[in-house]
Amino acid sequence: MDKIAIFEILKPQGIKGELKVKPLSDDINFYNDIDEVFVSNETESRKILGLDFRGEFGYITLSGIDINKANLLRGKEIFISREFMKTKMTEDDLLMDDIIGFTVVYSDNNEKIGILDDIQNFGSSDVFYIKKDKNEVLFPNISGVIAEIDENKNQILVDRKKFLEVSCEN
Repeated sequence: MDKIAIFEILKPQGIKGELKVKPLSDDINFYNDIDEVFVSNETESRKILGLDFRGEFGYITLSGIDINKANLLRGKEIFISREFMKTKMTEDDLLMDDIIGFTVVYSDNNEKIGILDDIQNFGSSDVFYIKKDKNEVLFPNISGVIAEIDENKNQILVDRKKFLEVSCEN
């Protein structure tokens, strides 16, 4: 089963197996309808018994997790199935994983910049990593840089001027 990470487990919270987690979505409402999740590499889902957000962190209680098990889960992730994720998306939504491998080109002339190799989030925006020959080009996904994502052609078109202003090459 294909799964998508929705929380990073930071540490146990209290003595009853509750977990302090870092949400991997900016939208707290995203978590409203989720009843079952997968922990780490487990194949059986666990019921969410409680989920509360305080500030930037979540506190989740899952079936079958006690303090002993919670201690072993530091640094692991909590997932939902890709099928469930698709039910939460609109027609225009894309998963970041789905665009990895797309060719990145300038929108004005289709000149190839490279291949999207990875996407990381460092808080303020997603950072796109593009393989260009033996080098890597990074750019933040900020307003105006990406002109269009063409799923039919597996291409990401970027505005040349904005891209050159914000990108850096390693």
